[in-house]
Amino acid sequence: VHDGTRPILEGVKEARQAIQFGVILTIAVVFLFLGNLRSTLITGIALPNSLLGAFLLMWVAGFSVNIVTFSALSLAVGLLIDDAIVVRESIFRRIESGEPPAEASVRGTQDVALAVVATTLTVLSVFGPIAFLRGLIGQFFRQFGLTICFAMLISLLDSLTMAPMLSAY
Repeated sequence: VHDGTRPILEGVKEARQAIQFGVILTIAVVFLFLGNLRSTLITGIALPNSLLGAFLLMWVAGFSVNIVTFSALSLAVGLLIDDAIVVRESIFRRIESGEPPAEASVRGTQDVALAVVATTLTVLSVFGPIAFLRGLIGQFFRQFGLTICFAMLISLLDSLTMAPMLSAY
């Protein structure tokens, strides 16, 4: 008798640890470069929001939590925070120049909204087609490509709504 679940469970555990390490390292790098704890926290909220949103969309799509989806999420961790960093930096710059936080949030987000959308669409155009490969490879990579796309879409939504809202207060 052979128990095939052990290597699968071990792989999922390693992928989960990679995601956790990636989140911690990403937040540390953001703090290092932004140098502001408030900006780091506002930006860092994008990670759990995007990951939880991706899990919700995975559930809707009928995907299971497995090595492929965890690998996709671990790859996407660094990409998820990019949009929020760009938006938060634009808002922070306006606040430092003397604008009231609520106005700075609206105007700062408007300044970079097109760039943030373009960046996300670029990532989607790279990983989206992977989800539509045919054959045996396509069956494996469908979940991979769509999981990254799900996470990036939630990240875009978060960066254009949650980051400005939190920055305004």
